[in-house]
This record gives sequence, C-alpha cells and structure tokens, in this order.
Amino acid sequence: MRKTLLIAFGIISLIVAPVLSQESDLEFSGYLENTLTADDNKAREKTLIANETRVRLNIKNSYREKGDLSVSIVGNRYAGNRSVNLLDYLPEEEAEHFSDPVVIEKTNDLWFQEAYGSLYIGRTTIRTGRQKYYTGTGYAWNPTDLFNWKDVLDPAYEIEGLDSIFLLQGLFEDSSLSFYYSFGTSQDRKEREVTTSDEGDFQVKFKTGFSSWEVALQYSDVRKEFYDYEGVISGSVALEDIARHIRWRLTALEISGELLGLGVHAEGGSYVLEEDDEEELPEDLKNHDKYLVGIDYTFESGLYLILEYYFEGLGKSDHEDYTLNQRMAYLTGELDSLGKDNYYFGASYPLTDFSTLALYIIANASDSSVMANPWFTWIADDEITINISAQIPGGEEESAIGRAGSALFCRINFSF
Repeated sequence: MRKTLLIAFGIISLIVAPVLSQESDLEFSGYLENTLTADDNKAREKTLIANETRVRLNIKNSYREKGDLSVSIVGNRYAGNRSVNLLDYLPEEEAEHFSDPVVIEKTNDLWFQEAYGSLYIGRTTIRTGRQKYYTGTGYAWNPTDLFNWKDVLDPAYEIEGLDSIFLLQGLFEDSSLSFYYSFGTSQDRKEREVTTSDEGDFQVKFKTGFSSWEVALQYSDVRKEFYDYEGVISGSVALEDIARHIRWRLTALEISGELLGLGVHAEGGSYVLEEDDEEELPEDLKNHDKYLVGIDYTFESGLYLILEYYFEGLGKSDHEDYTLNQRMAYLTGELDSLGKDNYYFGASYPLTDFSTLALYIIANASDSSVMANPWFTWIADDEITINISAQIPGGEEESAIGRAGSALFCRINFSF
C-alpha cells in the first residue's frame, strides 16, 4: 500500500483500538467475475477478442455501531487482446498526426480497492483510508463529480477507491455537513506527492431534505491532468511536459425528489480553471458551466424509463470544431462529451422474476452521433448473475464516435 494509505488507515485503526475487544461482527463476501469481449476494430479490419477475469474479496468488521474496518482486495487477469491503441478510435485524418501508437496496456494486477476505518461518535462520522466516494445525482453522467470517471456504457459498474479522509457532521433534522479530502491516489492513478494540505483535492458539501426532496450545495477543488498532444505534435511543448496540471474549482448544486409521480434529479455548477504553474490554459480549457437534468418513472408492469439531458460546457456545437486534444481527452475519460448537447434514454423491463431486458441510447446532438446499448440480465441463481450487452454505434467518422465499431460482451458473476 502507498504511504498515504498506510498513514490514514493506521490512524483510524488506532482510534478504534479501545473497542476491538468488544463484541464484533466479522463478515466475508466477494465475487468471481469473467467478462468476454468481442470488438469490431475498423482500423485493423478485424475482430479483437479479450477476456478479463476479476476476483474481489471483502473483509469487514463492525464494532457495536461505534466503528468499522473494511478491506476489499481485487485481482485482474487478462487474456486475448491486452492492448488498446487509442488511435484506432480516432477519425483516420486525426490519427495520421501521430507517428507512434498511443497504447493502453492491460496488465495482470492485485491491489487494495478499499482499505478504510470508520469511527461513529453520535452524529459524527470519521473515515480514513482508501475509500469510494460518490457525488452527484445523474445516472449516465455526473458533471459535479470531479473525483471519479464513469463509463456511460456501464455507469453502474464499481469505481476505484481513493486514498482520502471523510468527515460528516449531522446537523438539524435531515441536514448534514461533510468534508472530503483526497490525496489524489488510487489504483488507476499514479501516486501524487502531497507535501502540504493545499496540494490535495477536497469537497465541502451541505445536504438537507424537505418533504420528498433532497438538496445539496457543494464546493470542490480538484487537480486533474490534461494532455496537450497538439502541443507535442507542433513542437511547442516537450514530450515530458505533455501533461498539463489543471486546477478545477466547482461551485455546484444537486437536487433529487418526486414531482407528479415522476422521479426528478438534477446537478450542475460553474467551473473555474487555472494551471498550477500559472501558465496560460490550453485553448481547449476555459471557465464554463455543466449541468444535467433527468426524469424517471416506473410503471406498474415493471417497465422503467429514464431520460437525461447533459450540457457539457467544454463541448462544441459542431464536429468540425472538435480538436485533437479534446478527442483524446474524450477517449481517456478526461472529458465526458465532445458535444454541448447530450441525451440519454433508457428503458428496462422485467421479462420474468429473474431476467430483465434493457435498451439505452446515448445521443450527441452536436454531431448527430448515437450509441445503442442493449442489455440482457439473467439471475441464474442466488449467487450467479449473467449480463450480455452490445455497443452499436451510429454516426459519421468525423463525429465523437470516430471509427468505433460494434462490440459485444458477456459477463458472468459468481458472488459469495
């Protein structure tokens, strides 16, 4: 484990030490999961087959509601195609700007996805260590979440834990004030050297409820890397300086509730950006707004519908304005969308008590591209779940989808 994780986890472990001798509740759980993917790679004119085997072990111990310790260990093993060349998904004329491939290599690994301790004192919660942190109300996108990356084609899948500290103080009635501080380090992020408190990421959130509504006001201060490929290609930026360190400051609002029988949720805010070394921001970055509004409804038959609109302030109104830096940021998850106006429509229906059929449509109105994402879920047994999903793109090569081809994956999960 990284140094910051050891320090944070050790602090809370020492705090709860006095209650370790009391009655506790030790729990073990986890899963074994296998995902087989077939990707129609247009650039290589072949279908690439990849297999990922994933195992997770959860160990949790609770101490009479005074505290808890939790550890989640995850291991991944890959077979078949283990590398992804991002240039395969760019329009051909954009990919020609590169002299070498830009490859993401998938390697077998074993790591701590979570390792944290919690202490509960009245209405106060203290949690330190590697932990997951969720913020936002949207399903497909969370424009107010600067800490995590969400895959719009699989938005419900688990995220990685961050080395962090979380404090929550319950206030009057259904209100609370929380503070979250992250060292910016997780399994999929290189370790960040944090020597002063100002070099980490944080969020302050005030949440309150009234009637059937929940409202939260938050302020976030997060550092993220933006890769300046255009600068390197033009020769104005040295390769070792390709990563620009950008500070994002966000003042945002979240709301969720019910109106006339419809579920309603929204989130959004204003972003102020600056570079850590006070240099001029890249052309693709500027102060902007982002917001999402969504509604959902469940019929008596079990049919569930959801519709979301997402406005991306850094997006463009036409595909001709997309830049190479933006396209690469979109492929790596640094940018949620290349277009300003985005829609997400979903429908799911329970075929039986143990199977569900769903269809999700992701549309970028700025370039008329669309991605169809059908799902079939079957609960074969109490501990066995099978998911079959496809990704079917529609749009011009110059759109955000680029040369992405159709893909099919099957995932089987054995839980215990």
